[in-house]
Amino acid sequence: MIRYVTPALTAICLMCATATQTHAQIALRAGGGLYVEEKEPGWHASIILPFGSKPAGVMLAGEYYEKSGAITVPVSIRGLYKFSLGGNLRIYGGAGSGFIYTKEESDAELIDGSASRVLLTAVAGMNLKMLGPIRFFMEATLDRGVAEGTENKYAAKAGISLTFKD
Repeated sequence: MIRYVTPALTAICLMCATATQTHAQIALRAGGGLYVEEKEPGWHASIILPFGSKPAGVMLAGEYYEKSGAITVPVSIRGLYKFSLGGNLRIYGGAGSGFIYTKEESDAELIDGSASRVLLTAVAGMNLKMLGPIRFFMEATLDRGVAEGTENKYAAKAGISLTFKD
């Protein structure tokens, strides 16, 4: 059941995000990250689409982590709520869903396979305004594939955000 509900909810959120007039700032973000337990390095790219002038929005994110032949690629959509702490600092949090692809390889061929699973994800982070449209972001995420035997994956990320007004 969840295998069919999650893609449907993702598609509905994407349609709502594109149909909404955005009078706030759209943000394009890129940076590096690390799955903490496995010390698996990777990169992060996302776009944040605001809901009008409200402090809410949608984050569409794609990531890629690789270490010793193991590849993890989470792709997600998260609902966000943002608020300002004054000055140039904003914090945000949210949750959502998506898909996570994993692939493991071994020279001994004992482990050789890939899997795609539905993903549940949560995010908390901060944006610090630097110069003009450039911001610095740091965030922590929790990813969990919806399948028996999957584990929580905690990631820490940092990078640069470029904001545009509609």
